[in-house]
Order: sequence, then C-alpha cells, then structure tokens
Amino acid sequence: MLSISAAGLLDGAFPAEAATLANETSHISVPGAAQQYEGSLEALEAIGQLHEPFDVAASADYRLIPQLLEPTTARWEVLFATSPLVLAYDPASPALSGVNSSNWPTLLTRPGVLLGVANASTDPDGFNAIFALELEGLLTQGNLSSLYGRFFSGAPGSFARPNPGDTRLVPETSAATALGQGEVQAYFLYQAYATSHHLAYVPLSPSVDLGNFSLPDLQFYQEASTRILGPSGPQLVRGAPIAFSATVPLSAPNATLGELFVHLLLTPVGAQIL
Repeated sequence: MLSISAAGLLDGAFPAEAATLANETSHISVPGAAQQYEGSLEALEAIGQLHEPFDVAASADYRLIPQLLEPTTARWEVLFATSPLVLAYDPASPALSGVNSSNWPTLLTRPGVLLGVANASTDPDGFNAIFALELEGLLTQGNLSSLYGRFFSGAPGSFARPNPGDTRLVPETSAATALGQGEVQAYFLYQAYATSHHLAYVPLSPSVDLGNFSLPDLQFYQEASTRILGPSGPQLVRGAPIAFSATVPLSAPNATLGELFVHLLLTPVGAQIL
C-alpha cells in the first residue's frame, strides 16, 4: 500500500499519478485514505516532528525538505515540477468584472473584494501570496508595502497579519470551494492548481509570479520577505522561484513503492499528469 503526505495543490495530480502507478504495477494498492494533502509545512512536519509513516513526502517549496527532514528523516530530494503563481478569482464578482493581467492590482482593492490567503506558517502558498503583493508594489510603485499594506498589517519582513476587512484565512485545499461559493473573490494560487480545479484566473508579471529562474528575477524575488512561525520559532523567509520537490522518508513503510512513485513523477507520463 502506497502512502503519501504532500502539499495541498497536489491533491488532484498525485491521486492520478498513484492510480497510474497501480495500473502499471501489479500488487500495488493506493487507497485515498493513505494519502493526505495539506500545507507543505504541515505535510512535512507530520513526518519529521510527529513521526507518522509515509512512503512519499512532497512539498510546494523546494527549500523545505532539506530544512525540515534532512538529514535525520530523509537523505535526498528531487525537483519534479514548477508552476507560476496566478490570481484566481470568482467570475461572478461584479467588482472583478473585466479583470486582466494589467488591472488586477486596482480591481483587487475595490469594495466587495475579499482576498483569500493560506496560513503562511503552514503553507508556502500563504507566504508566496505575500511575496506577490510585495513584488507587485515594488515593481509598479517602488514600494513593497503599497499593495501588500492593503491586505496585511506588519511591515514587510515581519509577521504579516491579515487585515480582516480585506483578507480571510482559507486553507489552500479549500480555495476552489471558497471561490465557487463566493466566500472570497480572489486567491493567489499555483497555476497548476487553478487549472486542475477549472478556476478562472489571470497571469501575473514574470517579475511577480515566482515562476522564473533567470538571474534578474531571482534577485528581484529576494527583495520580498516575511516572517513565519517555524518548528524552531520565528523564521525569515525570502521570495524564491516556485519548484516542487519530493522524497522517500527513511521511515517509509514501503520505500520501494515510494521510489517507484517518485520515479514516475520524473517520466514523460508523470509530467503529463502534472
């Protein structure tokens, strides 16, 4: 039986990957009950801190497995995909009518728009949303706080506290439901998640979407920062390109199955599912 603890954005792709592995390999079962999808930090802490047994661990931030699992709980990680950040939105929202990649910062601040965000201390999507707001402000206004300050209190680089009138904490795994039910009108999400859940979205500037690996973008991304509560206390996190990584924990009950699954992620068949 294959067991998985992974980032919430993979809740659509990984079950399909697991089903493909089961179809191609005899005597493998991949029950949904053995798979959990939540914020990347929670998914990894379940293994590193709570010592729960899983065959595969996967994160939406390539920096987390080395930080949280290696070397005591894992010895390696592989990067298997990337996906830029986009702004998903509720197409039924009058305030966001006509939203596009140029005017989204203005429309996002209109009355009647509530921005959904994940908890930055448990989910990289939460701090990536903060980075997107900071970088857009820096890119267009020369000020990290100009847009970020509408949705969060606390200076850039400190703990970001959602402003209740404009921002609501919503787990990434519930983002599609929250948008569909009108609980929030917008949410920064990975393009892969937005596509797999058939959400309306607008792309962001390459200097803002954390999806590029060119030296100028790498340097620009690092201008954004926030502080989260990590396993050992407050931790400063800086903007970085989005890259997903996976490993097989040393405590994996079925390490061979875990390795087969990670190998599948790196094949053309696995990449097509992602």
